[in-house]
Amino acid sequence: MRGRARLYRSAKAADHAGATLRAGTITRLVKRLGLGGTTSPQSLITAVANSSRRPYDQVGALLYGPPPASETELVTLANELAELEREVHP
Repeated sequence: MRGRARLYRSAKAADHAGATLRAGTITRLVKRLGLGGTTSPQSLITAVANSSRRPYDQVGALLYGPPPASETELVTLANELAELEREVHP
């Protein structure tokens, strides 16, 4: 994940990179939690919040928030998404 973030960062495409990182995280979380492919964002956020014990709003912002506006924000997003994945257990 961090390697991909660095590639996009070097191409100055933080918004696209952020969307790609989020999509990958969402796919892995849906599988990990045993949710269907048609799971709504609200259902996924609820399941992740319950599993990770993070607030609903924080999970929603990480998974569906605005795109990163800078390289620094992109790296922060990548790190936070990785941490969120480590916290989620089925």
